[in-house]
Amino acid sequence: MTMMIKCLAVVILLSVIAKADEAGWRYDTPHGPMPQATWLEKAVMVCMPYQTPYEKTDSGYVAKPWAKCLQDAGFVIVGMYPDSFLPLYDASDGDPNWKQKCRSEVQIMHGLGMKVLAGVYPSSKLHGPKDLLAGHPEWWMQQGNRTPEGDVYAEMIEPNFSKALRELLVSREKEFNIDGYQFDGWYQFGHSQNPATAALYRQETGRDVPPKMNMTDPSYIPYLVWRDRKLLDTFIALREAVKEINPDFVLVQWNNNDLAGSLPSNMPEAITCVADWTNKEWWSAFDVSGVWLNKRLRGASGDERVPAMQPYMFMRWIKDVRAGVYHGSSTPQAELMYRLHEIMAMGAIPIAWSGARAGWKDRDWNEVVQAYLDFLPYVHQTRSLKYAVCIDSYTTLQNGRLAASRHEGEAHGLDGEVGNYRAGITRALVEERIPFDVISEHNVTLESLSDYAVVILPNNFCMSHRIAGVLRDYVARGGGLVATFESSLYDENGIRRDDYALADLFGAHYVSSSGDGLSRIGFAAAKHPVADGDDLVDLMGTGGMTTYFGRFDRVHIDANAVAPLAGIDVRNASDPNLKTWTPLVLCQHPRGRTAYFPAAMDAAYYDAGYPYQRILLANAVRWAAGKQLPVIVSAPKCVMAGFFTQPAKGGMRTVVHLLNGINTTTGHGSKNDKEFAFREEVVPIGPITVTFSGNKPDTVELMPGQVELPCRQTDRGWEVTVPQLGVHAVVCAQYQATK
Repeated sequence: MTMMIKCLAVVILLSVIAKADEAGWRYDTPHGPMPQATWLEKAVMVCMPYQTPYEKTDSGYVAKPWAKCLQDAGFVIVGMYPDSFLPLYDASDGDPNWKQKCRSEVQIMHGLGMKVLAGVYPSSKLHGPKDLLAGHPEWWMQQGNRTPEGDVYAEMIEPNFSKALRELLVSREKEFNIDGYQFDGWYQFGHSQNPATAALYRQETGRDVPPKMNMTDPSYIPYLVWRDRKLLDTFIALREAVKEINPDFVLVQWNNNDLAGSLPSNMPEAITCVADWTNKEWWSAFDVSGVWLNKRLRGASGDERVPAMQPYMFMRWIKDVRAGVYHGSSTPQAELMYRLHEIMAMGAIPIAWSGARAGWKDRDWNEVVQAYLDFLPYVHQTRSLKYAVCIDSYTTLQNGRLAASRHEGEAHGLDGEVGNYRAGITRALVEERIPFDVISEHNVTLESLSDYAVVILPNNFCMSHRIAGVLRDYVARGGGLVATFESSLYDENGIRRDDYALADLFGAHYVSSSGDGLSRIGFAAAKHPVADGDDLVDLMGTGGMTTYFGRFDRVHIDANAVAPLAGIDVRNASDPNLKTWTPLVLCQHPRGRTAYFPAAMDAAYYDAGYPYQRILLANAVRWAAGKQLPVIVSAPKCVMAGFFTQPAKGGMRTVVHLLNGINTTTGHGSKNDKEFAFREEVVPIGPITVTFSGNKPDTVELMPGQVELPCRQTDRGWEVTVPQLGVHAVVCAQYQATK
């Protein structure tokens, strides 16, 4: 029966894709999640061979004590092997016994109840299918008339290569009885003049492949979309092939789309719906990048399958790698543990990697395992607590260079066009402890948005007519919307519209865009709760006119809109036509509410961090939502919170992760890079209160330790107190199932 359901799901997905083709596939074409192998639901991934989970004794191979401890707690240990373990070429020249060694390793792991993931590089000749590529130069990527130098990369979407690669991967699956592949990665580059794919592109579209990559040319984007669609096709075909042999075989994909992302990105986001599991390296020390990545990877799958994240421990961004220290930095253990706990607190699974730091000792491993035992039970099989949702626009990312070319004189690159907005809204929501998710464009449907009280667009300047229509229907049915700067001003191909696609919702109409520069923001004559309150007056003064540095759009507003803030453009203060501008527009629609910031308030908050900007953003989200937060955490701003629900004991529990972000050396950070003031100690804080709205919980417990917390009623709900927080704790409110 399970196999029939999975096969039916494949047929349904392929049918959806076929119908989408008729209308033209895009990044926002809906993609439902493919079924995930159930054994992954409580998996822990170990990065081999840095820490092998077994050892040899006189009586044979046994699980190491830490591994046995995890297994006894119900976790499935998954060994993630490097590409040298099961190469995609004949390695007999280097090791004639490689096949037997692979089989023996698989037998040992399986004998101990553990799983084996073979790491492969399908697109690289250096690490990947050398034998296939050596004899078929017609399968190589080609750019211009240049002969590739160094490592040769396969044209992943070349039909003959993709078929040969699929057959090779299936044959390895059969021969070695492995449990899955982890791809580093199922990637491609954004341009190739490979003859076969060029002919296919001409056949299917009637157009020639562009002569070179040009991300500032709108006509280039359709070619990039076509390439990504073909890459998705190859992954779906592989999935069908490997699961025909073994339905529980898994495909694990390393995802390369970061906060701002690479450009062009090397894969479509919809691949996350097709892979059984998604991995991601967390490279930097910025909290907001880790939070956005965690939430995006959960959201992009369509069913919140828990991703795995590997926290690299570089002391300085990339400089460790340039010095040849890719594994084994000098990061303090306190920083490593903080990042592991942040990954779990935000709903993902840390990849166990003892190569993370040079000074790794057994006691460090014991600390990691204890953290897994204490906290992963409140990560596995969770769903996010629904309130707010941000849309991660892959279309906006792919058009990022195009937008940068239109903001002359500004050297922001992708961060300035995409990443800073996402980081700024993340920082504001994290510091205000507003529950939020991040979903991708292919997840956006009226049904998926109906779970949320408010949708947030952090400068999603590219937007298709489909998504604009969904958002319009969502607000018409009572949903809230918050958007910043140029959201919806461009179409899915990066072509600027005459006005915002959502102008009717914003109550504002586009006039022009400013560059970065100094402005002032103050209170206008019109009053509104979003821009009112003693906290704002304390920061901005009675009349306001406080500093704002960042971009903004000049707009005309509708008669039914409210503009409670006034902006002064310092650069154009002598020009009466340019002196003033409107930072915020609020609209009450028949059922829903919208808050539109012509100011790039999210990016400005990430850049300068003025608290009034965070308060305005958070006020707008809460007002547009039109409902109280489901959980209120009262704590210092350094405390982050992750909010989830989880089935338990015949009912449901609300799970609140609390994470202490204090870093005692942050204020003394390295020149220009305070993010690299690494933690060396833990400073406990408290007390912290957590308030649950709605019905009274049956019990509230503090984890680890199952300490019951007394629950008292307040005007905001049912409140408990956490006396002290070290690095990480979980508050679980248990509710019995309603009859």
